[in-house]
Amino acid sequence: MDSVFYQIAGIVTYGLLASGSYILMAMGLSLIYGVSGVFNYAHGSLLTIGAYIAWLLFALFSQYINYMMVFILVIPVMFYIGVGIETIIIRPLRRRPNWGFSAIIATLGLALIIDALIFIFFGPLLKTLPRPITGSIIVFGFPLNNYKMVILLVTLILSISLGLFFRRTLIGLSMRAVAQDGTGARIVGIPLNKIFGYTFGVSSVLAGISGIFLGSSYNLSPEGGWLFFIKAFIIVAVGGIGSLKGAFYAAVMLAVLESIVSFQFGNKWVMPCWFLSLMIILIFKPKGLCGER
Repeated sequence: MDSVFYQIAGIVTYGLLASGSYILMAMGLSLIYGVSGVFNYAHGSLLTIGAYIAWLLFALFSQYINYMMVFILVIPVMFYIGVGIETIIIRPLRRRPNWGFSAIIATLGLALIIDALIFIFFGPLLKTLPRPITGSIIVFGFPLNNYKMVILLVTLILSISLGLFFRRTLIGLSMRAVAQDGTGARIVGIPLNKIFGYTFGVSSVLAGISGIFLGSSYNLSPEGGWLFFIKAFIIVAVGGIGSLKGAFYAAVMLAVLESIVSFQFGNKWVMPCWFLSLMIILIFKPKGLCGER
């Protein structure tokens, strides 16, 4: 009995550690929709951009750079990429009827363009990011990767910081106001275009950070962001589209499910079980776990 308990505890713990990168990428996708009403199909490609920028920095300055410097350089780049996407592509569409569907097509096309450019500049060969921390500790008989523990810790710190940002800063409060009632926010003088730009910027930063974490755990490929976009989509749908809290809870839940399914049945059954979970959740809670009516 004790061995079964330790086995279950080890599998669940492993899943909790794996949820770190999922939380960030899902929160970034949910944030854009919650504030601006745009479901960004290029989110996975932005994740890939962040990972490839980090790889390029390590390739060019391997003797002089570390992960802290990489994050310092990647974060502003990803922010302005996100702002640029909103300003150049999304903002002109808002002046047109049925702009939401046009935005879906535009971001889908942008994703394909980004993937093609990454393929042209970096080639088709798989690439890897170095891991800053190696080794593992044994918990309940399972080896738990030290690096994944660091990722989870950083994710929790960023999640708490993001919550404080939305509650304590003027820009964060403005984002919440726009998410609740865009018309009312405009009436009281909140600059919607600026808030939408900041939202895309913050979302792109979260995508870039999660891309670096995932890129140091998996191989990089020009089209590798699509798998993680699909996972982010399922997480956001399960948690409730537009709900950061729901994205957090759903990421943890599905990461634990992934760990259990991988251990019992193999990796090939992970995505079918994720989709099955999505179907079950939406049958009983069509708005997701924390979605609002």
